[in-house]
Amino acid sequence: MHKMPVFLRLFLVLALAAAVLACNIGVAMVQEWLTETCNPVDRDRYERAAAELGQVPETPDYPEGAVYEVCFNNKFELTSVRMSEGYRPTEGEGANDGSQSNPDSNPDLSLPAGTVPAGTYTGQFIWGPEYIYTLLGNEINISISPNGTVSGTALFHYNHSEERQARPSAGGGQCTYYYEFSEAYVVSGQIAGDYDQPVQVALTLFEISNNSTCGFDDKRRDESCTCQGMLTVRDGQLTITCGTGDPCGAYLTALLR
Repeated sequence: MHKMPVFLRLFLVLALAAAVLACNIGVAMVQEWLTETCNPVDRDRYERAAAELGQVPETPDYPEGAVYEVCFNNKFELTSVRMSEGYRPTEGEGANDGSQSNPDSNPDLSLPAGTVPAGTYTGQFIWGPEYIYTLLGNEINISISPNGTVSGTALFHYNHSEERQARPSAGGGQCTYYYEFSEAYVVSGQIAGDYDQPVQVALTLFEISNNSTCGFDDKRRDESCTCQGMLTVRDGQLTITCGTGDPCGAYLTALLR
């Protein structure tokens, strides 16, 4: 029987090992690339992210409770956006026919019509242990005085840093990536009831993506805006929303302390 030369057998073994190694590396890279991390955001950030992806943002049937998320891969590049429908108003809330636009005609509210829901309301933005970021601030504090004066603040602040592989154009090797995001709200107003009461919401947004040492572009956003929100209190839960499509959208919810 003709025997394969030793050098040829060695060459085939090495070629097979190289193929397996390349396959494993390729799979690992794909897995790393496909890993997504999603963060809760407001409607405005969701719409901008959808536009960056060339997608049309979805419109919820019940925007008061809708939840929006923006997702990034391990390179912190935008990969997808998500929207989850909020709660559906129960029968009698008048969500579709507008019959509850006047608080005096709303028999289902937790307080008598025209009653000011005085008290201190506290809450937090949606956050889960699955997020890789470091939470620096997460609080909502809204006060309503007996005479209807509304004042309060809210803060959602987190950051993240990690070691990455720099692009060859940046010299290769290890580099440090840093990301930080902050939303600060100031709420003020004068209300006369507990249903669809107008308040002012001022938002200051800060976002930075420092990636220059890795050979990528840095990104930074500093924005501030105001919008007229609507305040409603039901069963001890306060909700403040700025309308959908508003460039300065907001959704704040807190419970009576």
